[in-house]
Amino acid sequence: MLQALLEDRFNLKLHKQSNEIQVFELTVGAKGPKLQPAKQGSCVAYDPNNPQPKPEPPICGFLRENASGGYDVPGVTMAELCRRLSHYVDRDIIDKTSITGVYDVHLDLRPADVGNAEPDPSSPFTPGDGGAIAAAVKKLGLQMRSAKGLGEFIVIDHVERPSAN
Repeated sequence: MLQALLEDRFNLKLHKQSNEIQVFELTVGAKGPKLQPAKQGSCVAYDPNNPQPKPEPPICGFLRENASGGYDVPGVTMAELCRRLSHYVDRDIIDKTSITGVYDVHLDLRPADVGNAEPDPSSPFTPGDGGAIAAAVKKLGLQMRSAKGLGEFIVIDHVERPSAN
């Protein structure tokens, strides 16, 4: 409906196009995964229409800073973990593990590693380049490596100033 409105109001013409782009692939390491199955009740499903009481229990699949260091991601699938971690790097992370199930994941990351604090000059990692996340998932028996993948883009072919009302 919004697209039809934009097409009408701005004489918008667009199309979708796929191009090869840089991605990260998450795969199983040589010694196999070291993942903890999710504990029953370790988290609650996110429901925007029903806010959680304070202090809120962890929300399944969301990164949460751990009081003793690092980040916890309770009740997460590998595909969802990749989507969440993609927010902290300069490209998408694609799940190529073939691991099914739901896990409680702990990542040894610092707030600066995921952009939640000023960069740490003593860190060997550059925020956004994936190095810190690659090191954290390696401890889980997983491997993150650079690869090529397909990205879908919206290309604007034509647009005009809006007509008068």
